[in-house]
Amino acid sequence: MSHGDVAERRAASAMIGAIKNGTLAGIHAPFLGRKAVADRAAIVPPPGTKGYWSLLQPGQLGMCLKEPMGVPPMLLYREKNQHASVIDQTLKTKWAECGLPTPDPPCSYIVDLWKPSSECEISKDCIDKGLGNFCTEENKCETHLPGGTITPGSQPNPTCDALNYFTCPDGLLCNPDGSCRPPSQCIENARKTKLQEQQACRDAEKPKLTQCLFEKGLAAAKCIYDAGSERARCERAAHDRYEHKRTVTCKGKP
Repeated sequence: MSHGDVAERRAASAMIGAIKNGTLAGIHAPFLGRKAVADRAAIVPPPGTKGYWSLLQPGQLGMCLKEPMGVPPMLLYREKNQHASVIDQTLKTKWAECGLPTPDPPCSYIVDLWKPSSECEISKDCIDKGLGNFCTEENKCETHLPGGTITPGSQPNPTCDALNYFTCPDGLLCNPDGSCRPPSQCIENARKTKLQEQQACRDAEKPKLTQCLFEKGLAAAKCIYDAGSERARCERAAHDRYEHKRTVTCKGKP
């Protein structure tokens, strides 16, 4: 319903709002929300005569259960072999039967949907989307140039996120000041070696995980944990060797 038309989105928002404020006792499929539905069925008049399986009659797709008096209504729907669109329509119809208010006009975004999407969470999001190279506190993308601003009519030099070494275009590398430069062959070779070593770490993990399939219970969990930990240590060691080459061995080399 949250991805349907305006009426369906409003109804979905109202349902969740009613659950939050306690005027709706929930939305359940009897065989999925068994305990909640069973507890409610036990007090439907006459008490103790109904089970969770008997609330929906054969062929009935849903209902707004208003009994017993004095408790919030509960929405029930039949989920087995039902397409999502049928369930959505059933809930929309039965929600109207509950007689609870549907806010009008709706708020700026529906409460069971995400808030309006932001452009970015980190600067790399802006780079990936081609919207700039810096993510502001308001989650907006901007282009920040080291040492100045873009001169109107000029083409700025490529810039990058200094926290991410490989965010320059066309294979260029990122300097600490945010400018881009051609790659060092020494560093490029070190990077390729790191990637190969890390792949070897992952390849070595696979037979160990296969062996874990023959373990049971806690032994299986420990086996998987140990294999993952060893792979992580291996990858970290490869990264540390690369960083040493990049910052020490390759420093000043082409």
